[in-house]
Amino acid sequence: FLEGSKNLNDSFLNRSIGINEAQFPEAYINTAIILLQIIMMTNSNGIRDGLIYPALFSFRHYLELTLKDSLNHHLGFSQVAKEVIDREHNLNTLWRSLRPYIGEGDEVDIMQKLIYEVNNVDPTSETFRYPYEVDEAGNKRLPQIDQTRLNDVAKLKRTMLKMYRFLDGINWQAHEGEKHKK
Repeated sequence: FLEGSKNLNDSFLNRSIGINEAQFPEAYINTAIILLQIIMMTNSNGIRDGLIYPALFSFRHYLELTLKDSLNHHLGFSQVAKEVIDREHNLNTLWRSLRPYIGEGDEVDIMQKLIYEVNNVDPTSETFRYPYEVDEAGNKRLPQIDQTRLNDVAKLKRTMLKMYRFLDGINWQAHEGEKHKK
């Protein structure tokens, strides 16, 4: 499955020992955008309908990772902060914890609304991970999201990129603030 290679152009799992928590979310946002681009290019409903789930999962995971990374840098990687952040998956909770470090403004309010919207669709990071949910009795059912409407993929991509640009700036500020504390 994961065989070794002598080709230096291949991808290595541990080549970038110094890969930081800011680079890891980049991979998830890039995956989401690439998958949306494939959806927009294909004529196959099966491909479009299948790829929307990993695209949304990757984007939601990007949001969680980047919010956690920013919080870690603002809170100075304390053990208490680490224990709370590592266990938290609710985007609303992570955003509320980060909000005091961001400031105010219309753009911040819009970002909060978008993050809350994503969290309302997927509060536990499992809505897009599986094609079903499991209830208390162990029965499988469709996720509790509106699966009957068409999604405007081009608008979704623009919104993801807008959120990425905003959160990338917040994350950069958090990293710069951490550097100046040292």
